[in-house]
Amino acid sequence: MRPQIQLRETADSENLISAPRLLERHGISQMSLWRRLRDPRLSFPQPLVIAGRRYWKLGEIRDWEERQVSRSQGEKSGERDAPGTP
Repeated sequence: MRPQIQLRETADSENLISAPRLLERHGISQMSLWRRLRDPRLSFPQPLVIAGRRYWKLGEIRDWEERQVSRSQGEKSGERDAPGTP
């Protein structure tokens, strides 16, 4: 039986989320996560590697999610220039 590690309470931005939890949160596969990490256009946060496992700062993930929602809403409302518009 492994001992449970007690984590001190921290601000949300300092909490860490593991790769399996991130995959579940976004409903994506390992391959989709791999693509997000390698596509510079997405500006997806890079993980911290602790004991060979990947973790992300929850605050950075939330910020990225908010940017994606804002970007999506901008596209729907027509904020982006139409093709061929100067």
